[in-house]
Amino acid sequence: MELRRIIIYLLTIIFVVGINLPIFIMILMSFRPEPIIFRGLDVLFSNQFTLEAYTKYFGLYNIWYYVLNTTFVSLSSTFICLLVGIPAAYAFSRFRFPAYSIFFILFLLVQLVPPIQVVIPMYVTFQTLGLLNTHLGLILALAVISLPFTVWLMTSYFSTVPRDIEEAAMVDGCGRIAVILKVLLPLIIPGVVASMIFTFTQAWGNFLVAYTLTSSSQTRMLTVEILLVLPAAGSFGSHGSEAKEAAYSVGFAAATICTIIPVILYYFAQKYIAKGLTFGAVKG
Repeated sequence: MELRRIIIYLLTIIFVVGINLPIFIMILMSFRPEPIIFRGLDVLFSNQFTLEAYTKYFGLYNIWYYVLNTTFVSLSSTFICLLVGIPAAYAFSRFRFPAYSIFFILFLLVQLVPPIQVVIPMYVTFQTLGLLNTHLGLILALAVISLPFTVWLMTSYFSTVPRDIEEAAMVDGCGRIAVILKVLLPLIIPGVVASMIFTFTQAWGNFLVAYTLTSSSQTRMLTVEILLVLPAAGSFGSHGSEAKEAAYSVGFAAATICTIIPVILYYFAQKYIAKGLTFGAVKG
């Protein structure tokens, strides 16, 4: 038994280290001077730290504009996803209609389709509708991508709430919408928060859809800006190998900044996320 526990702990440590090591290296490299980035293990054990990559990154572009733009798009797509997903999840949870199982399975199968397979049809559709290079088009696309997971998660949550509570509220005069808003949602707050965090982070970190549907700086998201800033960073007063070092240095700084907001969000909402992803699975 002790040997089994030791093996489990060891595998857990290896897994945690393996997941977090790239993030640690990314943050560490963003504070290293450019000349030592390609010196192997020296970059890990060096005692040299600098903010040069960050000052260069902030000097190249108006980074705060892209942070605010990405925040606006992510929050808007999250709002739309919940606005559509919560009523849909309630319908799947409370009503049984013909071919219910088929519709629900097909809805979930959309989540399994790689985004690379739908991004071109999405591009053609949005081009026809005139939604390319618009905030509205980007918001709708990101909301649609996260919608299946939101519906699946919220359906399991609505299923944990006894129907008697809902029926008692209706007897007291509440309509269907009032029951959802005033009775059911307060009981499943962890699920709502978990869905919200998932949708927000999916939109925040999305690159493929943002890169495909936008080409102007007015609608560009932070993940796309990181890619575009690298050539400029490499030519920012550098040549040859120095240019390569500068590009990587600024790239690590940009990636670190892009990671900060989701990490902070997860830190403050981790209690709701853990409860949200397990509560609906263990009750019912």
